[in-house]
Amino acid sequence: KGSMFVWLPVPAGIGSQQWTERLIDEANVVVTPGNAFGPGGEGFFRVSLIADEDVLAGAIERLKRAGIRF
Repeated sequence: KGSMFVWLPVPAGIGSQQWTERLIDEANVVVTPGNAFGPGGEGFFRVSLIADEDVLAGAIERLKRAGIRF
């Protein structure tokens, strides 16, 4: 078994922690702020792709409904 993660940049003008809190508050989607992995991770967030396809599709749909783009 393995896992897959994607690292993505946060939008300009917002920190990693603030971005992930916004995703939770507005779309009920949990990702990991890059700064959780040290100062070099600031400005990024990590998305896990190990959930079932329907779970990932639901997260994407909630992001769309919340108007969140990055």
